[in-house]
Order: sequence, then C-alpha cells, then structure tokens
Amino acid sequence: MALQIPCHAQHILNQSFKLQQADSLIEAGHHRRAYIILNKVQKRPQAETRLLQALVLSARILNENGDRVRAIEQLKSILVLPVLNIPQNIGIRTDAYLILAECYFGISKIEDFKSISDSVLQLAIHNHLQTYYRARAYTNLARYYAYAIVPNTGKPFLDSALSLYNNAPEKEKKYYNPVSIYTAIIDLNRDLDRCKLDPAINTVVKLVNGNYGRERYNQILLWQTIGGVFLDSINDNNGQNKEIIKRQHYKALFAYQRAKVILRTHYPSNHIGLVSVNNLCGLLNYNCGLFRSAENYFRLSKAILAEQKYPIDKYTLTYSKTYLWESAVKDSVYTGKVLLQKRKEELSEWIHLAPYWQSWMQINQNKSLHYFRDNYAKSPFDNIVRLCYQLYQTEKDPKYIDLAFKAQENGKNYFLNYEYKKRYHITQPVLPDIQNIQHQLSPKQAIISFSDLGSYYKSLYAIVITADTVSIKKIDFGRLHTPAGLPASDICENLTKFKGYSNAAYQVIFKPLKGLLNNRINALLVFPSTLSSYFKFDMMVSDTLGINSFSGLPYLNNNYQIRYDFSYQFQCLRGQLAKQKKDASTNIQAYIPDYTNTRFYSLPFFTNLGNSLKTAFDFNVFDHSSSNIANYKANAGKARIIQFAGHSSVNQFAAEDLKIAMDSTRKGDSRFLTMDDIINTKLQADLTVLSLCETGEGDTRVQDSYLNMAYWFTYAGSKSCLFSYWKLDDRSTSFILEKFYHYLALGMRKSDALRKAQQDYLLQAKSEEEKNPVYWAGLTLIGDDSPIKLEEDNHRQYWYFAVLLFTPLLILTRKRRKQHPVNYQRLGSDNK
Repeated sequence: MALQIPCHAQHILNQSFKLQQADSLIEAGHHRRAYIILNKVQKRPQAETRLLQALVLSARILNENGDRVRAIEQLKSILVLPVLNIPQNIGIRTDAYLILAECYFGISKIEDFKSISDSVLQLAIHNHLQTYYRARAYTNLARYYAYAIVPNTGKPFLDSALSLYNNAPEKEKKYYNPVSIYTAIIDLNRDLDRCKLDPAINTVVKLVNGNYGRERYNQILLWQTIGGVFLDSINDNNGQNKEIIKRQHYKALFAYQRAKVILRTHYPSNHIGLVSVNNLCGLLNYNCGLFRSAENYFRLSKAILAEQKYPIDKYTLTYSKTYLWESAVKDSVYTGKVLLQKRKEELSEWIHLAPYWQSWMQINQNKSLHYFRDNYAKSPFDNIVRLCYQLYQTEKDPKYIDLAFKAQENGKNYFLNYEYKKRYHITQPVLPDIQNIQHQLSPKQAIISFSDLGSYYKSLYAIVITADTVSIKKIDFGRLHTPAGLPASDICENLTKFKGYSNAAYQVIFKPLKGLLNNRINALLVFPSTLSSYFKFDMMVSDTLGINSFSGLPYLNNNYQIRYDFSYQFQCLRGQLAKQKKDASTNIQAYIPDYTNTRFYSLPFFTNLGNSLKTAFDFNVFDHSSSNIANYKANAGKARIIQFAGHSSVNQFAAEDLKIAMDSTRKGDSRFLTMDDIINTKLQADLTVLSLCETGEGDTRVQDSYLNMAYWFTYAGSKSCLFSYWKLDDRSTSFILEKFYHYLALGMRKSDALRKAQQDYLLQAKSEEEKNPVYWAGLTLIGDDSPIKLEEDNHRQYWYFAVLLFTPLLILTRKRRKQHPVNYQRLGSDNK
C-alpha cells in the first residue's frame, strides 16, 4: 500500500504535465494533437480537478473552431459545480470565465463579455491570483470600450494591463497575452490617438514574426484589427489621393490575408471566421472601387455558408458587418438592364433575410439590459429602402415606395415596438399601407418618414406622403458641412452662427422635400431616423439675407405645425393601448427637487413654477425632501401628467447612463433616478414633461433609433413627451410651461399649446438677447398630440404669475445691495 501512493501521485503529475502540454498545443494552434491528449485525460482522470481542466480546455478548442454555442453550454455546466468554489480551484474557475468571455465576444454579446471580464477581475483581486489574470481582465475591459467606441473610458484599463505586462519577469510575459494587449492598444487608438498606431503595430508584428509560439488564435483578431486601421485610412482619404489608397489597400489586404492563412492552416473548421475575413476583404475592395473583386469575396462567403448548411440567420450575422457589393452609390460593374435585374435580385434577397434579422436581434439581446445595441449592425431594412429608391428612379412603379415605407417602419424602433407589445399585451398592427394612410390625411397634412444609409455614405432617404401624392427622395446628408448636431447653446451664441447653421440644415435636409408639398399643407408629422434625429426641423430657417434679429428669422415653425413621433406603427400600438385604458386619472404630478447645498446649482424659477402649478392647476408637487426616487416609484404610475424640472445627466455613448438628479437629501449615485428606474415604473401618463437639460441627447447606435430620455419614458407607457435638446434656462422655460399648461386647459392640442406658449414668450421678450432660440425653442414634443383635460384656477394663477415676474427684480436688488452696502451709521441708524 505504501508503494501505491507515490505511483498514484506519479499518475497525477503525468496528467498535470499532459494538461500543460495540451494548453501549449492549443496556444500554438495544434488542436488535433491537443484533442487527443485531452481525450485521454477525460477517459481516465486521476482527480476531479484534472477532468475539469480538460473540459475547460476542450471548450476552448470548440470556441476557436467556431462552435461557440457548444462551448458556452459546456462552460456553463462546469461553472455551476460547487467544487469550483474551493480556493484551490479558483484558477480553473477563472480560466473557464476567460474562455466564456471570448465566446461571448465572438458572437457579439458584448455586454456579457464585459460582465464576465468584470467577474474575472474581481476573482483575481480577491483571491490574489497570478497578476496575468488581472492583466487579461484589464485587456478585455479595454477591448469592450474600444468596441463601444468609448476610448477614453477604456484607456485606464489598457494602461493597467500594459503596466503589469511590462513589470512582469521576462519568462512569464507570455502568460499576459501580449498579442491581445497590443490588439487592444491598436483598437483603442483608432479613435483616440492615431499617432500611437504605427509604433504599436510595428512592436506586435515584430513579436508574432519572431519565435513567439503562443496566441495563434488571438493573431487572427490582431491582423483583422491592423487591416481595419488601413481601411480607416482609405475611408478618411475619401478618394482624394489614389497613390495613398493603393498603398493602404495593399497593407490592409496583406493583413486580412495573414488572418485568412492562420484560419485555413490551424482552424479549418471555423467557417464563420473565414466568412468574416472574406467579407472584410470584400468591403476593402469595394471601398477602393474594385467592385468585381469585392463581389467575388462576397460570393465566397455565401458559398461557404451554403455548403456548410448554416441556417438563414447566420447569413444576416454575416451581412451585419459589411455591405453587398451592389450597395455602391455608383455601379461600375453592371449597367442597363443587367444592373436593373441585379438590383431586383438583391431586393428579393434582403426581403427574404429581413424576418431572420429580427430573430437574430432577439437572440442576441442581453437579458440583463432593456435594449439592444450593436455598433456595427447593418439592418437589411436600409438596404431595402435604398434599392427601392434606385428601382423607382428607373421604373416609376409606386409599389417600390410602398415597400420602402414598410421597410422604414420595420426598421424604426424595432425594440420599442417589440417591448411595448409584450409589456402591454397588445397585438402588432398590420404594416401600414400608404393608400390607407392617405385616406386618413387631410389636405393640409403631410408625413415625412426618414431612414439612414449607414455611416459610410451619410445619406438619408425621405418618404413624403400627402393626401394626394407620395414620393421618395434621397438627401445627401454629407453635404452639410456645419457641425452635425442640434442648435445647442454654442451654435446659438450669436445670430451669425445660428443663421449659418439653421439655413444650411434647411438647404440640405428640408428644401429638397419642400417641392413635394403643396401650398395648402401647414402640418407636418416627422418620423425621424438616427441621423435626422439630430435636427430640430421647426428651428430651420429658409432665408437669412438682410435679417438682423432672431425674431425676424423665417423659421419653419412660422409656416408649419411640426410634431414628431417614433413611427406610424407605434402610433397604432399606442392607439390600441389607449382603448385598453380605463377613464383617465385626475392625478397630475410635478417632481421639482431643491438643489440647495448640493453640487448642482439652484433653479429658483423652477421652484416658483412648482408653487404656481400647485395653485393654478392643482398639481401634486414633490419638492424638497419629498422629491425622491421612492415617491416616484410609488406614485408616478397613477399620474396623467408628470412634470420634471431640474437637472439631468446624459451619455450619448451609453443609453444606460441617462439619469435625473432627483433626491437632494442623498449623496452619490443614490440620488439619481436611473434608466432602469424609469423603464421599470409602469406609466399611464398622457404627457411627461422633461424640463431638464439635454434630455434629447442619447445613444445613437441603435438601428434607426435614438435612445434618449423621451424614448425610455415612452417605453414606460407615456403617450407623449416634451424634452429638450440643449441646456434650458429656468426663467424662460418656467414662463413657457405656465403658458403651455394654460393653453392645454383651454382645450388646445399639445403641439398648438407649445407653439402658442413660445409665441407668447417672444411677444414679452424685451431684448434681442431674450429672443435667442436658446431661451424659448428648447422643448420639443414627440408622441400623441391630442388635447388633455386640465382645469385652471385663474385667480390664484395671476398672483403666482406676478410673483414669477417680480422675482428677477428682487434678485437684482439683492445683488446691488451686496455690491453697494448701505452705510447705516451715516444714515443715522442705530444698527451697529
């Protein structure tokens, strides 16, 4: 018996050596040999931990060969085992997490990738694991923020990973995955600091061209990223220097071919990886005008998918990161009838793919988040619109406009429609038919529905529907050389700047559509896309010559009543919801925090607004300590009108960072009403008023959607929202909101009430400065426009209106007294 113990120990040592050998083989890309070793260990494991290690490594082989679904299932089944919580097995648990993170990254479940990487970092820190585990976690987090195009947030993580790598002993550096670190450096600096790209590329290329025998699979992503750097350079050059394009094309193609060689040599069963590289080569050649070569690469991808009998949703995954060659703005491969036939074939293909695209979106949603975001997603619906436009120009068949409108409707706010149906148990309305819509329009109304054509071409497609006509128009958004965005305070800082911006937006975006509207039309309903969401149509000006005042500018708002909604389909969904609701609640609420003694500056006019709303309209006002998150969650679901007045915080790169500074009695993040709080509080409000700064800002990276605060309150159930595109002035906004509620009480529609309140403000404005749009044009209505039943106590309102007007005088008087204190002794006062 004494002789059996060392013999058993020897077997364990042998298996431990075999697992290390398998790990090295996997690193070098020799999967077949590694698999044989792992199979032997799994058949006769000498210890449970050896079996777990073998299963983790075999999951890695599955992932690197493209079978990520099986890899994820295997890793999840391992990670639930209690044995992995034992301290001596934490290393195995961490290895399993790292491979699981790579699986999620490979299928673009990027939020899951971040979540697992966070877990790895916590495990490594709390259990004092080898520092290379922390380095890998930091690298993954840097990769996440590079993917999310937030390089400044990712840089500290990357710096930490690089510092740990540089300080590691030379013989241990290989365990820090330097190829991944340098790939993350290159990826981050594509958007952060391009001067650092060449040194990083040279360093890592020198490493992989030497005797470095590890990270074979990571080298595929490295070469794809390097190719992307040169592709960026080609796109930035915009065809101006053909010699530079030729050089950059050669470098990018060389990088992609290196990735392709690694795949074919070491990972021949990773068909999706090969398809992805083929698509990148196709996109590269397409952008360089080599359309025939681009077409051949895309055909190779489609042939691989067909040969391997991949389901149709894999095709949409393939096309999500590229374009078919036919999406060229100018086609130099086919002409005439052949080109016409090619476009029809492509249109048929995209229509066939479209339903599976929606399934792909659902499958890839992270269950812990309430929205879907993929930076590189390319919807088939935009391609359908583009092809319908091209075919309509040739054949003038109105069926193409109808197809294009249906594609726009399917593409717009898919997530909002889907979740609204699920949350409120309402049925999906039939896709709108243009003829039926025309029957519902009066001769004075028109609908303008926009869709985008991706970031490469910066084009908008607008469908204009009136009672008599329907048209489709292409708008070259790239011609707008003024700053892309809304007339925020910096653009409104002087008349010259504002005139230039607003007229340029009019010339590029609205003027091409004006010829499609007859003189009777005075009401426009706009369904914006992501790009067109940046622009406030009512503030566009049609002329600037000889006009030297803000009030004299010919705003579109003077000639048209302009309102916005998410889509026509969503209007129908909201109509179904309205039929389900019982009698409207009489409860109306205002949340107006007191920011005294906080880092936020005080808003005295909003405080006065709360008093006025309470007195004149019987608002239930939550102020001071009562304006808090708990009261919102408990009461907001009962309200018919919800008014916010105060401060908010937004992040255009992360929709989940939208929040309202709500509770002045708390500190830190606990004082904020977050996006999760908003969407998890079910509302029945007819109107939500967000008199908060920049609530129109939001995440633009969802297909044809714009995830601002109005979007999330609509998701929660509000039929309409007033929101702002820039920082609001509390004095002028308070005046406009009082007038707005006054006109609502008179029975006006919401858009008419807002427009009339803004006109009243301009009539009372005394100076040219007060007529600047930054003071009166910030609020925008989106959603239902029907009147709201509201009662006003006129007698009390007059008193508070007087207080509102005299408050500035009192504040000015106090300031003067502080600047020129009274000498009481000289006046003979007894005060000392």
